[in-house]
Amino acid sequence: MAPPPPTPSGPARPGRNASLVAALLIVLLGIAASQGADAATATLDSIDVQQIDRELVGIRDGASSVRVRLLKRERVRWLGARGTVAVALTDRRFLALSSTGPGWQEYRFAREDEEPAVHLGANLALCLTPKRVLHFASGPGLIAETGLSPGERVVSVDVDEHVASAVTGRRVLGFSSGATHTSERSLFVQEVFESLTTSALTATVRTSQRLLVYKQSGGGWLEERF
Repeated sequence: MAPPPPTPSGPARPGRNASLVAALLIVLLGIAASQGADAATATLDSIDVQQIDRELVGIRDGASSVRVRLLKRERVRWLGARGTVAVALTDRRFLALSSTGPGWQEYRFAREDEEPAVHLGANLALCLTPKRVLHFASGPGLIAETGLSPGERVVSVDVDEHVASAVTGRRVLGFSSGATHTSERSLFVQEVFESLTTSALTATVRTSQRLLVYKQSGGGWLEERF
C-alpha cells in the first residue's frame, strides 16, 4: 500500500479571523487618529450663564448678553457653561444657549418628564428624562428631541467636545454638535451592551457582537461584527 501523501507545510491561509482582525485594526487606528486630534479640536470657553433675580443671563465672549425671564414660580435647579454652550435646568424647562446661536432655546417638560439630568459637553448638551433625550447642538443653536418607547430606558451616556452618545436596552444613539439629526442603530435581540467611550470627534460602543463607531464628520455609525 502506498504511503499517505505528505501534509502540506508553510504558512496557513488567512481566514475569517485574520480578516476580522485587520478590519478591527482599521477601525481602531481611525479612533486613535481622532483621539490624537483632540488637542487641536479643544474648545475654549466663550460663554457663561448667571441668574440675576428672575432672569437668566447668558454672557457671550465676555461682552454681549442674552437674557431670558423665568416663568412665574419657576425654580432653577442647575446652571452650567462649557465651551460654546450654556444651559439651565429648571423645574419646568430645559434651556440652552450657544455662543453663536440665535438666542435662548427652550423645551417645556411634560408631566412625565421626571428627574431630568443634563450632560454638558463643550459644543453640545444632552438632557435625559424617562420619556425622551433632548439634544442641543451649538452649530445650529437648536434643541431636538428623540423619544423613548414604553419600557425603553437609557443605560449609558457620554458627552465630549463634538459628539455624544446614549445607549438604551434597544438601540445606540449618536449626536453631533453640528446638526440636530440623531443617528441610531438598533441592537440585536441577544446583543449585550458592554461599554461606551467618547473622544472629541468619535463615540465608540462595544457590544457582545459588534464594535460601533460614530464619527462627527461621517454623520452615522460604522460597525464591525465579531
